[in-house]
Amino acid sequence: MNEEQAAEMGKQEGVARVVKDKRVSMDDGMPNSGGSGRRLSESSLSSNVDPITSSVWSNQGRPPKVRDLTITTPEFIGLTDKGGPWDMDINGEGVVIGVIDGGVWPEHPSFADNGTYLLLDGFVPNSDSLPCEFGNTAHNPYDSPFTCNNKLLGARLVMDAFREVNGFGPDQFDSARDHFGHGTHTASTAAGNRDVDAIINEVDLGKISGMAPRARIIAYKALEAPPNVGGFDSDLMKAIDYACQDGVDVINYSIQGGSSDGLASVKDIAFLNADKAGILVATSAGNDGPNPSTTFKSSPWYTVVAASTQAAIKLQGSVSSSDGDWEYTGLSITDGTDGELPLVDAMDAGSELCLLSELDEKVVKGKIVLCKRGGARLLVLDKSRAVFDAGGKGMILYNANAGDSRIAENHSVPSVHINNNDGLAIKAYIKAAGNNAVAQITVPVLDKDAPVIGDFSSRGPTNESPDIIRPDITAPGVKILAGFSPKSNRESPRPGLFALLSGTSMASPHIAGMFALISQAHPDWSPAMAKSALMTTSYQNVSKFAADGSLVQAEPFDMGSGHVDGGKINKGSFLQPGLVFDALYDDYIAFLCDELSPEDLLSLYNTPSSTCEELESQGYSLKATDLNYPSIGISSIIGTKTVTRKVTSVAKEKGYREYDAVVVSPEGYEVSVEPSTIRLKQGETVSFELTATNVDSPLNVWEFGSLTWVDKSGKYEVYSPIAVKLVQNFDYPSNVLGGSGVVGTSSFDVSFGYTGGYKAEAYGLFPATTTNIDNYPTKATFDIPPGTVLFRVAFGLGQDGNVRIFDSEDQLAGQLVKEIFVDGGVFNFYFPKPGTWTVFSTGNVDVLYTWIIPESPGSSLSVLDSPKSAVSGKTGKIDFAWEDAADDKLYLGVIFHTGSDGTQLVGSTTVEIDNRNTADTITLASQISEVVEEPAHVQPTSSSNGMLNQVSVWACAFMPAVTMMVIMF
Repeated sequence: MNEEQAAEMGKQEGVARVVKDKRVSMDDGMPNSGGSGRRLSESSLSSNVDPITSSVWSNQGRPPKVRDLTITTPEFIGLTDKGGPWDMDINGEGVVIGVIDGGVWPEHPSFADNGTYLLLDGFVPNSDSLPCEFGNTAHNPYDSPFTCNNKLLGARLVMDAFREVNGFGPDQFDSARDHFGHGTHTASTAAGNRDVDAIINEVDLGKISGMAPRARIIAYKALEAPPNVGGFDSDLMKAIDYACQDGVDVINYSIQGGSSDGLASVKDIAFLNADKAGILVATSAGNDGPNPSTTFKSSPWYTVVAASTQAAIKLQGSVSSSDGDWEYTGLSITDGTDGELPLVDAMDAGSELCLLSELDEKVVKGKIVLCKRGGARLLVLDKSRAVFDAGGKGMILYNANAGDSRIAENHSVPSVHINNNDGLAIKAYIKAAGNNAVAQITVPVLDKDAPVIGDFSSRGPTNESPDIIRPDITAPGVKILAGFSPKSNRESPRPGLFALLSGTSMASPHIAGMFALISQAHPDWSPAMAKSALMTTSYQNVSKFAADGSLVQAEPFDMGSGHVDGGKINKGSFLQPGLVFDALYDDYIAFLCDELSPEDLLSLYNTPSSTCEELESQGYSLKATDLNYPSIGISSIIGTKTVTRKVTSVAKEKGYREYDAVVVSPEGYEVSVEPSTIRLKQGETVSFELTATNVDSPLNVWEFGSLTWVDKSGKYEVYSPIAVKLVQNFDYPSNVLGGSGVVGTSSFDVSFGYTGGYKAEAYGLFPATTTNIDNYPTKATFDIPPGTVLFRVAFGLGQDGNVRIFDSEDQLAGQLVKEIFVDGGVFNFYFPKPGTWTVFSTGNVDVLYTWIIPESPGSSLSVLDSPKSAVSGKTGKIDFAWEDAADDKLYLGVIFHTGSDGTQLVGSTTVEIDNRNTADTITLASQISEVVEEPAHVQPTSSSNGMLNQVSVWACAFMPAVTMMVIMF
């Protein structure tokens, strides 16, 4: 993108400033994807189906199972229940969904206008204001012209940057037509027509429907498929702006984020403006699971969706044996066998490959036959034909090689296609069992475990905004049957319009469709209210795979609040949630005041710091943890923390209702809610506070609980997950400037995150020793006696260069490089190794200031008063005094904070007394901005006289601006 284009982009409403254009790409697992970057959120690790031939790419993990035979996920979610949304004509009528993706195949029956769609006010298909950009036959003759209709209202090609940098390949479409199939799949999942016949390989799999089958669609093509794969941030941002301009109600954004995404992303800025315009946004969590912090979608104004299994998969079957007590899962679109039958190996029947006319009928008749894959691909159907001709009743087809794909075909006999390892295991069983070998083919596989979070589904927390629990919710995203492009470039000899795909890309449009239902039923609700309704009415009976392959309960960072629930419309359902957590534009700006620096807030969101002050004066909290979010995340607890939320009644009844707080405290915490009972009527809002107090939780471990507001009748249950993490069990200042004077007193506060013993003990004061090192290169040595508790080395303001400090064993103990400490630098070495230490400098460092604090408490620095014990959640004051501090000296001491029985060091605070009479260039640690506090998890032992003499654990941390704290052990 050139400067002129960048300037034009900068004028768009959705972004304050475009600094540079970033390349985005599709899934790393796709051919020629170009490696890292943003990707179409379809997992290469899941069981993906070639849409044109139904060949299934082998699943790298444990394949999910099917609970019961339902072709469409609306049934699994509950949309088709009696008294459910569709039954009550809540089907997305009059709502417009914008799909930002890889385009759409406009002739697909999922997007057909059957004449029942009326013209929507404000939407004129095939006009200058709402173009229908298909039919660029000059670039690709298969790009047929198409006239948009009242179902597919419009389609835009938004790939100016892509065209300029990459250009479209000869097999791609330089139009809004979908080349890869991904956009058609997501659009038909969100809002495809109801009861569309899904046929793959001449096999009718039943009827499929979008979540909001009467919603209208506008497609925005902003990404492309291989060979010229991916897209650019500017195109994606422009697509978001077009969606706002076109007046969509909902956006589906099934595009995986990367590390460049987040609050500073131009797309997230545009999405905030979309939220301000009342547009609901669903987006995929990503496919980098199952490790933690693999989703990068951190902004709270859109809804992040995880992917889980469901019972809507027909292309899956199993083969099992009661004799051998085994079961293997594979692909099938046939019926199952009628119970268990004898099982034979085709090798024993004359043809291991089950070639036509080569199987011995005497061996095969009435039996299931194990056939090895081999020969040309189109001979796969001939294998089951050979079994049928020989009188066989079923076929188990196994791959000849590990890693081969599996194929679901319309075989002549009940069949299931399994992988190589499973086939060899069955082969060994037949050899061992002989004539007693039996098996049964079951289609579909029944499974009572669904929903199970897909291993590929990206997990929270986000590194950027850990107080926002991500993902927000989970929805079906494993083997989703939906529309596809017959011109997909995935290898295939036959075209097709349907595919089974897996990924959080497939989960997101389920939520987009649900948003359309809410928008129809409650057009006056804000996006936050709609999100709250889905999250707080979700169910938590969701599993995930543990490392050992067993199923365990999923947690909020796997599934968010839970699985979307779209069943019967009644009190407590997603359309009648009782209470909602609402948030508007100013709430999000207040959130950003805490999350971003003043400079970023101004440059990215055009918001000066004065706006934050004004919002605070109006009663907005500037704490990120206080954002009025349906889930409650606290990423940084020190003992105790209180957060605030507000709920608004949307109860159907107009009279008052009372709700009681039902709390499940995270392990190791006590959680209280005040008030614990709230009373409000429709339209009223009530605030409450939730306080989490550490009891015995370990450090840096996320623990989970929940808060549910239950009304007195029990009909409304408003659920919020809780995620909390103790980052410190003791909060204290790492350095204080006590003041000046020969004698004096001062104080500072400490906060406790534990209950138990506490003691404060002072060491020092000692004046600074100055050392001139003005030769180049410079070098100075210092003798550190045994029992030293602190060795500080400091440099003056304005001095630069490379400084390295070596301990008594000639090991590098700390270093600073040029331009890092131009404002001065400070090293703190606690409990240094005794012996000769050496400081080298290769720059403009003329004077070193050093202090050596010995193990001799009770000298000129003393603690006057301090808490006698620690109580979690409480704050105490440390009063200290000093004496004998001579004029014209800079003094240093240290106060150690010890925990239970006085042997556990939980922190230290250096104390500076500045009695210099002239302006000096020495930097005080207390004057350095953005000083990182010292870790509070050191474990010293006690000497016989009770003094600290050893540290077994303490981290070495760098102070950005710049103080270096190093602990030797």
